[in-house]
Amino acid sequence: MIQILLSIVIAFSVFASNAHALKDADLLSTQIKKTLIEKFPNSEIRLPNLDKLATSPEVSSIREIVQIRVVEERSNGVAVLELIGTDGENVRIQTPFQALMKAPIAIHRIYPNSKIKKEDIKIDVLNVAMSPAKEYRGAIIFDEKKLENSEAKQTILEGQFIVSSAIQRTPDLRKGEMVRLEMSSGELSLTTAATVLENASIGENVHVLTAKTKKEVMGKVRADHSVEVNL
Repeated sequence: MIQILLSIVIAFSVFASNAHALKDADLLSTQIKKTLIEKFPNSEIRLPNLDKLATSPEVSSIREIVQIRVVEERSNGVAVLELIGTDGENVRIQTPFQALMKAPIAIHRIYPNSKIKKEDIKIDVLNVAMSPAKEYRGAIIFDEKKLENSEAKQTILEGQFIVSSAIQRTPDLRKGEMVRLEMSSGELSLTTAATVLENASIGENVHVLTAKTKKEVMGKVRADHSVEVNL
């Protein structure tokens, strides 16, 4: 009978200890994630070694954590954190973490001046806590809608995430195209042909070279892709 009671007490103690450790781990997880999300907004923070971290001697030495500060974010996905306790004791720990975000990824090579289409990309999960995504996270295109009406400025490799400097808005007029040029001065107007000297979109100013006189002028691109010059 005594052995049975003893077994029950031991089992209950183990259960209570595990429940307390789980509670501490959940609290620590919430505190660390709240701190890291400030560095990696809009991401999903994961802590793969949370249980081991929560029971480590460094963390256990602090009775109650009142603040967590990020000391360093390493390119291998490890964060150096400073835990500040109610008694003023500070402890530094290292823990691996993941900051996951969805982003468009090229499914094959996309060449310069190629319009980016839905079939060119897939949505995948990036860990922006690790290189190379960590270094480029401020420039990575995460919103697929930003790729609409866009084309590649440079070669985008298969499996590569897309950064803002690698794309541009698809121009309405391209350098080298022939366009209709309408020049007007008061009630007088003249229509001729011209060569576009630079890429431009509707509503923008563009430099063109007249076909006959080879004179360079600047005008505004109209909705019908002609160029209007007011003299």
